[in-house]
Amino acid sequence: MRPREVRTIILEFLNQAGSFLMRHESMHLYGLGRFNLRLARDGRVTVSFTKSKRMRLLARLFVKEKEMIDKYGVDEGTSSDILEKAAADGCPECGSKIERHGNVVKCPQCGTKPFESGKRKT
Repeated sequence: MRPREVRTIILEFLNQAGSFLMRHESMHLYGLGRFNLRLARDGRVTVSFTKSKRMRLLARLFVKEKEMIDKYGVDEGTSSDILEKAAADGCPECGSKIERHGNVVKCPQCGTKPFESGKRKT
């Protein structure tokens, strides 16, 4: 199927779905969920979507824990004196020499974990 044909099919589906929503104010897509149309007092139209149980289950199955990334703030201070002191002292957990990447200090073995907010050992 060509991109132009796909575009035509999608536009037609959206046109028919919009017309259906205007007449019935909700539309159920089997296995996916329900679209609900609401008219605000100021004349704005909002469409909400509620996932079905099956869709929520599928979403949980396809989201892998390995794909999720935990991000922590690194507490290195803004002063270069603090960074120099941390680099000279070594890693607070394993004692390895600290690497500096701009304003971020990092242990080659422990990463930034010893320097993350609330976890720095002095």
